[in-house]
Amino acid sequence: MNPETPSAPEKEIQADLATLIMSLSQAIKSSTTSTNSDQQPKTTARLLDPTIIKSTKLTDLNWTNWSTNMIRNFKGLGILYLFKGLEEEEFLNAMDVEKTDREKAEEETEALGLIRASLDEETLDYIDGAPNAKRCWSMLRMRYKISTDQQHAKLIEKVFQDMEWKEGDRMFQKWLKIQNKFGEIPNFEHLLDGTTTACMTTRLIIHLWANRLPRSIATILERHLKLSQGKWTDIMYKIDDEIDSLPKNFQKTSSSSASNQTRPDQSQQRSKTKCFFCTKLGHRESECRTKKTWERRNITANMSLMDENQISEK
Repeated sequence: MNPETPSAPEKEIQADLATLIMSLSQAIKSSTTSTNSDQQPKTTARLLDPTIIKSTKLTDLNWTNWSTNMIRNFKGLGILYLFKGLEEEEFLNAMDVEKTDREKAEEETEALGLIRASLDEETLDYIDGAPNAKRCWSMLRMRYKISTDQQHAKLIEKVFQDMEWKEGDRMFQKWLKIQNKFGEIPNFEHLLDGTTTACMTTRLIIHLWANRLPRSIATILERHLKLSQGKWTDIMYKIDDEIDSLPKNFQKTSSSSASNQTRPDQSQQRSKTKCFFCTKLGHRESECRTKKTWERRNITANMSLMDENQISEK
């Protein structure tokens, strides 16, 4: 007998083992199907899968990152067809899928749930009237997709806000906020992460920051800018320790005097500020109420026009 040829008893054992494995496999499939159908909806189970769902909060600076991440989620769940016809490449190339009305309704709810989970309260109110996920996406794109120049202008404005010093602030925490602001912009995600005193870009940003700090704190930062070496996160910790060692009265006096010195300049600069939208003095375009009102009306008009076009096509 060939030693590689199994004997009759061995063949029986192998057959029994194969039967057992098939039975176990069928039992597992049956149990999984029963659990999904009886205990909770299919869409909820998929939404809880961390390997598929990755949520990024939508801001006025990260439309590109947010939309890319969301489309990846839609693709993983097989619901790109819900957005077919929109301008994004993945939606344009989405294949038609045969679904029952119930399945479409469930997946429509699933898509809306994914989108809503990544929005703040103000944006949730903005999309409240959207009848479906496709319309919701169009409204969000219209509001948040901006040019690179506009994106950078908003970024700088927010960075300046984070640079302003308030009582109780910590240099280390403020530095992390500034890093995070840059991280919201495509291609700038890691611009300041782990940077050292050897990075010229970081040195320029910190020099600009020093000009917006109280004199006593700016002096400490400028000294480290000239003399210290190493990671800026470590240096910010040292600066916080030095600030804590300053007399409280000196901290308050320095902060107050710096504020008093800049107030006339800020008032004078404010009076010269001109809005490029309404051409009035005293405010920037980003603060213009007239522009915000116009944008809301324009969005409403555009959405109504889309409705009319869809009706005429039908």
